[in-house]
Amino acid sequence: MAATVHPAQKAHTIPSDSLNVCRRTPFSLHSDHSDRLLSKLLSRQTSPPPATRPSKRAKTTHDSQVMAAAARRSRQRRTCTRLPNLASEILVLIFEHVRESSIRDIISVRLVCRWFDKVATPVEYQTLVLTKRLLYFRNPERIYDAYANISLHTNHVFASIDEIESCHDNHRAVARITTSIQNLLTFTWRYARTRSSSACTCPIAQLFLTTPGSHGRLRRGTRVFFENVASRHLENHHNLYLEAIPTELLVSLKMAIPSPPLMTGINGLKQVLLNSRSLESFHYQDKGQGTRFTFSAGERLPPLKKLRLECYDWCHSREEVLRHWDFSRIQSLELLDMPVFKALRAIEAFNLYGLHTLVTRDSGISDTREELSAHLAWIIRQRTRSLKKLELTVDMRHFDPASLLVHAATLEILSLRDFIGFGDESRRCPTMWLDHLSMLARELKNLHTLELDMDTLMTNPPAFIETLARFPSLHTLTLHVQTVVHPWDEVISGVDRDAEAAMHIFTALLRHKSAAAVAMYSHTSQNVWRQVTLNIGGWKPVMVRRLSPAWKSKNEHGVFAERCFVMQQHSGASLADPYFVTEVATEELGREQREQHRQREPVRAYLRGTGLEDQAIPGPGLGHQPISENTHHFTEVVLEYISGGARPPGPIFAHQTKG
Repeated sequence: MAATVHPAQKAHTIPSDSLNVCRRTPFSLHSDHSDRLLSKLLSRQTSPPPATRPSKRAKTTHDSQVMAAAARRSRQRRTCTRLPNLASEILVLIFEHVRESSIRDIISVRLVCRWFDKVATPVEYQTLVLTKRLLYFRNPERIYDAYANISLHTNHVFASIDEIESCHDNHRAVARITTSIQNLLTFTWRYARTRSSSACTCPIAQLFLTTPGSHGRLRRGTRVFFENVASRHLENHHNLYLEAIPTELLVSLKMAIPSPPLMTGINGLKQVLLNSRSLESFHYQDKGQGTRFTFSAGERLPPLKKLRLECYDWCHSREEVLRHWDFSRIQSLELLDMPVFKALRAIEAFNLYGLHTLVTRDSGISDTREELSAHLAWIIRQRTRSLKKLELTVDMRHFDPASLLVHAATLEILSLRDFIGFGDESRRCPTMWLDHLSMLARELKNLHTLELDMDTLMTNPPAFIETLARFPSLHTLTLHVQTVVHPWDEVISGVDRDAEAAMHIFTALLRHKSAAAVAMYSHTSQNVWRQVTLNIGGWKPVMVRRLSPAWKSKNEHGVFAERCFVMQQHSGASLADPYFVTEVATEELGREQREQHRQREPVRAYLRGTGLEDQAIPGPGLGHQPISENTHHFTEVVLEYISGGARPPGPIFAHQTKG
């Protein structure tokens, strides 16, 4: 079977050189510097093998024979393999991983040899972030070859310019670079003037009216994404925006949260949507009750694949939806802080059959919570086929978890929260029954991310935690619990009861995960925790804390009911103790900000201090090492080499001219 060529690589012919790859000497190079450089890169990308746990039983003769046979097979595999035998597509995938892991490394990879330079150059320039520093570079002639590589290899452009420079100057600077790109597949423009009094109305559409070698034609192959569009500016200058936005190529439109909330209609936004017949994704955000579209006869929105409505005042009837909305191609539906039940009843249920993502969070109308919960269970069971992501806020007493079994083969992300939550310690939060949780742990084989409530007075916490560790592919968990601190408790200096309870939960999850991996005879990356978040007392990143006199008094002494602890792997941690616990800070509204972000001790160090070190916690084995999302900083790293004064030990760009 022929390997599939990535679209970004079709225009590039990658020649093969005769370069040998050996187990002992990774690459046969003539340069000592290149040899040292590549060895350093490989040491960054690979992790040492996990330490094997010593067996308690005595070694037998059979064990020695097995080890000897394994050693012979290992020696036989120490043969050299010629690098040209690897398909160029495989090398591209490797270099893409290197670029995601470390931007500086993909630049250094090109210095290894000509073969790596030719393969890695398209990967390096495939995605370009147009920063202000690149757009207004003082000496463009110094990076002339970089511009040439951008023209040849760049397929995806991301432009997000601050509002210090003139809007039209920014547009001209972007046009100077993008008009020469030969194969521009996607272009993302993020507005930065959401809070400014002046709107950015530069004619962005003109960027796509010319293609290299043919003036005046639209770039039909480019998909345009607009983000952070200010609703207020769009309403006040909708005619200018209609000229500025290339609606013929627009496939995604994401609105910014208006501040203050909109009090008028959104007719200008409606006109942009009506003109964008190729639109696939639309995200709308508002505050409070929000506003809504007012349709006229003959107006019909394009068939969206992804729709996210947040704080939208849904008042559309079923008949109005049939006339003015088109859900025939919907694949992702997110309805947040709005009348969810009213919206779902207005949408024809057969249109939801192709959903792979469903996210709902009702605005809090209590008289429809029971009906909404039952209606969602019915939709999941009978009107959807293969959900991959499901995030619901329901009444757990009226939601049947068995409906999730229809999607057991496809469901990967699941969040089930109850409306009550943990914002009031005097109320009990309905929690999933252990029988239902055990059923999901057996059937949801591909679930890797889970979010649940656990009221310790409504379930058996040790059994609940043990069951969570039995999900075969689960590696990311968010657990909501109530604080163990009571408002009338005495404040004892040096005692942090919530932190101690959190550490006990983390250690129990690690211990049970290790036991589950042993039971399944598996120690792969799917059997370790990547991240576990413990949300205590209804914590939020931005919130108003509890207002009772008792809690106000405790807050003055530094005791809070709302906390958040995160346990995750750190790339710099040892294999013997890879997990660290961090407490996350919150922004308190109406209160002087307190410093709460602190790095706690490693989990094993905590056990050592509490006398619980005998509770074995496994290392990550071949577990996941977090990869920082630093792709968008590529441009800045390249320019640091050029203008920072300290030049690297070789050309940054292929065939770089001396400046």
